[in-house]
Amino acid sequence: MTALPQDETSDPEVLNALEEYRAQIDHLDREMMDVLVRRFAVARKIGALKSSAGMGVVSPARAAMVIERAGTVAEQKGLDGVFVRKFYTLMLDVIHAIDYAHAGKSDDQKEK
Repeated sequence: MTALPQDETSDPEVLNALEEYRAQIDHLDREMMDVLVRRFAVARKIGALKSSAGMGVVSPARAAMVIERAGTVAEQKGLDGVFVRKFYTLMLDVIHAIDYAHAGKSDDQKEK
């Protein structure tokens, strides 16, 4: 990996450390994608099960609990709970939209 233009140092020790850290970040990003793929797969199974059982697509109480739990765990681990809650809200919105599409529900048929 070569130094990026904003890396304004010629210190090889610093550049090597940056390269190592960036490689770790790249690896973690791939791991995060793998986890998201697995999470979406399980969510699709839940959506299919609920659809085949004639259940509603979304459980607002469950979604709220998942979001709040994620924020609380994030805070316990020293992360920004607001960010994590926003991230989970976005993720669940996407999952719910996919579930509604698979259930064949239009926007006016979605549960509130």
